[in-house]
Amino acid sequence: MKGSFDWMGQSRVLIYIHLTWTTKYRYPLLEDPRLKPQLGNFIREYAIEKGINVIAFNFYKDHCHCLVRLHAIQNIAFIMQLLKGASSSWIRKNQFVEYFAWQDGYSAESIRYTELKKVIRYIINQEAHHTALK
Repeated sequence: MKGSFDWMGQSRVLIYIHLTWTTKYRYPLLEDPRLKPQLGNFIREYAIEKGINVIAFNFYKDHCHCLVRLHAIQNIAFIMQLLKGASSSWIRKNQFVEYFAWQDGYSAESIRYTELKKVIRYIINQEAHHTALK
């Protein structure tokens, strides 16, 4: 039967999630200026390797923001385990700080397609956002 659901022969998943996680005790462990470009590059490369569709990533002193598009078989907890685990290992290995750890929890909020540009701008402009709060 032909109709409006002909496209259903293929999976189409449009689930966008804004992830946020913080350093242990919210200590400002992400202040090293050398960390900014290197951690961003690491997260993007690692995400590609693991099949995580990162749309935007940025961080500020004590927390990270990441916008992802979930694939049909992915779940948030597993993505967070991968991103937090790999990034903390990478930060310790590259000796940006003497001691590094993330808080146990995280935040995950679903984002409507119509809000994507607004959320991307918010993530990209973290420094300006936090400077304006002071």
